[in-house]
Amino acid sequence: MHNFKKIYCVEKTTLLERISRDKKSLSNMQKSPLQKRIEKNHKNHNLFMEIFKKILLKKEPKAVFIKDSQIKKIHPRKNDLVISCGGDGNFLSCAQNYLNATFLGINTTYIPQDPVFGSQGALTNINKENLSEKWQKFLDQDYSIQNWKRLSASINGKKLKKYAVNDIYIGNQMSYLTCFFSLQTPEHTSEFFCSGVLTCTGVGSNAWFRNAGGNPFAKNLNAFSYLVLTPQAKTPPARVSEILAGGQKIKLRILKDKMVVCLDSREIFFTRMGDEVEIFLESDNFMPVIQL
Repeated sequence: MHNFKKIYCVEKTTLLERISRDKKSLSNMQKSPLQKRIEKNHKNHNLFMEIFKKILLKKEPKAVFIKDSQIKKIHPRKNDLVISCGGDGNFLSCAQNYLNATFLGINTTYIPQDPVFGSQGALTNINKENLSEKWQKFLDQDYSIQNWKRLSASINGKKLKKYAVNDIYIGNQMSYLTCFFSLQTPEHTSEFFCSGVLTCTGVGSNAWFRNAGGNPFAKNLNAFSYLVLTPQAKTPPARVSEILAGGQKIKLRILKDKMVVCLDSREIFFTRMGDEVEIFLESDNFMPVIQL
């Protein structure tokens, strides 16, 4: 069927489960017009997981299921498969925590009519509407494996221990405050005030980057891009966006306090005035992802 030594399934914690842990949050939800949608999302997830567990365990009785809260308790290796059961956020968490495994994304709450509480899953392959068809393809090994690029960052020459699959944002801790940077690319250097700088891989170019006005590009392209977010007209940068080759990098000199480097909207690293941040594409630390 496949050549994976072990299969790990990482299941998301639903919003209802998180809210239910706190009495005040639960009480607030019960007064909210979103209550029914939150409960429906939770129900859809549990129904999907009940079906999927039966399907998987029938062929793989030794498959390991864990909740995302236990994500650091397993250590998948190069020949293992990690199945993310949730949405794009759960997939990104798996990608940041497991660097060597192969990945398969499953969307457990697919509701096209409600993209907020039933994500369509830009990073996932399987959902409730195609589960039987695509799982059979998986069993038949009728799939390809794409090597998605990862973005890296360093602060003052020290490389961060985390990577980004989608994007790296450099901006103010308080998003409503202006940023002040010096930006150096292979072709130009400029200083500017703006709302931050967003860098992305080809995978991430179809997410926040595109919604902020950037031009998407292919997932498998050995390149990354940056976009200056809402630059002030009085000090326009030389270029607000570029696509750079995989071997290139950008350098940002932090010219204001309270700036952060944020990976995939999850991992945050703090900087100080005068720090130098470099962003570049990983040359060999790619992410194998099954495409069905």
